[in-house]
Amino acid sequence: MPNFSPTRRVSPGWSYERGDSMRVGRRTLLILAALMLSLATATAAQAQTVREWRYVPDPDGERCTVAVREVPLRTPVLGEIRVRMRASSFNGRDRYRIAGQCDDVQVPLSDGAGEVTAVGEGVTRFVIGDRVVTTFFAEAWIDGDQPPGANPYRRGGPGPGVLTESFVADADGFVAIPDYLSYEEAATLTTAGLTAFNALFKHGDLQPNDYVLLQGTGGVSSFGLLFAAAAGARPIITSSSDEKLARAVELGAVGTVNYRRNPEWHEGVLELTAGRGVKHVLEIGGRETLPRAMQALDFGAHVSLIGGLTGFNGQVSFFQLFNKNASVTGFQVGSRADFEAMNRFLSGHQIRPIVDRVFDFEEAVEAFDFFMNGDFMGKVVSGTVPPLILISDPHFRKESIMARWMLCGMVVILIGCLVSITAQAQTFAVTYKKGQMACDHFDTIPFSSDKIAAKYFTFSPDLSTFFTRDDLSVPLDEAIQLRLTAYFVSPTQADFIAVVSDSTAAVRTRPGS
Repeated sequence: MPNFSPTRRVSPGWSYERGDSMRVGRRTLLILAALMLSLATATAAQAQTVREWRYVPDPDGERCTVAVREVPLRTPVLGEIRVRMRASSFNGRDRYRIAGQCDDVQVPLSDGAGEVTAVGEGVTRFVIGDRVVTTFFAEAWIDGDQPPGANPYRRGGPGPGVLTESFVADADGFVAIPDYLSYEEAATLTTAGLTAFNALFKHGDLQPNDYVLLQGTGGVSSFGLLFAAAAGARPIITSSSDEKLARAVELGAVGTVNYRRNPEWHEGVLELTAGRGVKHVLEIGGRETLPRAMQALDFGAHVSLIGGLTGFNGQVSFFQLFNKNASVTGFQVGSRADFEAMNRFLSGHQIRPIVDRVFDFEEAVEAFDFFMNGDFMGKVVSGTVPPLILISDPHFRKESIMARWMLCGMVVILIGCLVSITAQAQTFAVTYKKGQMACDHFDTIPFSSDKIAAKYFTFSPDLSTFFTRDDLSVPLDEAIQLRLTAYFVSPTQADFIAVVSDSTAAVRTRPGS
């Protein structure tokens, strides 16, 4: 603690002053309260609407594109929750959706993660502040076999999508996010993650040392690579990019085949397995890849029919299945119970999804174009940031430009209001650098002989919060100047300003009126 002497000079016009510092005056508190009330009112008014993206006709009329719309945000009712979306991700099915009918109604994407901001009556699974991720079939498929009426609930089409800032839905259509995952990572789990998990474990009964054939390096195949490697299996992956294949090896692939250089890539797969073949196939190619995959099967193998990037009308050879005692399963994603089982596996192995690129919410058109191009590995994510809020959550790494400008505006308004205090009030300004502070209290006496009303303040041990004797607490943030006000007994005061830095505390004084 520095020893402050009234006569010690540090520079012309500056001297150290001694005395006890002060609480915020009542008039200042009233101004602060009025300011915060007006800001809260403005924020509440703006929060009645949110932005969402929709499929709309492209100007050239050849396909769909997306456009942003502003829509009302309703209050959750019985059994519902409201979720502020933080991130959403793209899947292969979104390629078909954007090439389909454009009605200016359908909101894109099925996979999204966010924070619960309101709960309706009767909700017990979640509370405000919980981090959640959507299930593919919403509330329609909780456990067991897929119900007959579940398909219309598929998020992102025909059911409501998640490329929005906030939305209200049934609480049964969400699961909790594993604690160690970011919002961007969690937003990749709903479709690609659960599809790969069920293909290997629920339908394929994956065992250690089983060979697994993965086609390409997109979302499902990337998750299949991570899951198979974590389970002690032996994943083999195909791609046209040597760079992506090299990264796949780093992530656990035991073998790779470049199908562009090796059109008969199934022969390369057989060679990697010493002629034995693979026990599992995650078939995402469809018409052009399925026949070759069938030629690379081991006895007792299982083929998961997942996608049709090259078409959905491929043929399955009955003789090949019969001869290899193999089986084929066609399925869509999975239930909420399956999702929760996958999350337990993820947490147990601390698996982190592969996120190739994250776009801002405003960049949905660019994100779709990038995704449609296909030159990525893993998942493509759209990040959404709540307006008027700066994210301090370590799970979320983005900031809103609007939020930064609003914060600056609030600081300017606050400073302006405090500066306008009458001449009886003197301004005590603390310039605070986060993590550095020379003293935890400061005493000030004006230059005149008039007595000062006793006002005290202290900083919290971690230097993050300012406290006054009447228990008012004000959070401090880096590079923000906090101005406090002291009231004096006499109207004729000395003007002073104190500056506290990492190693010094100085008071500048001059006669006042």
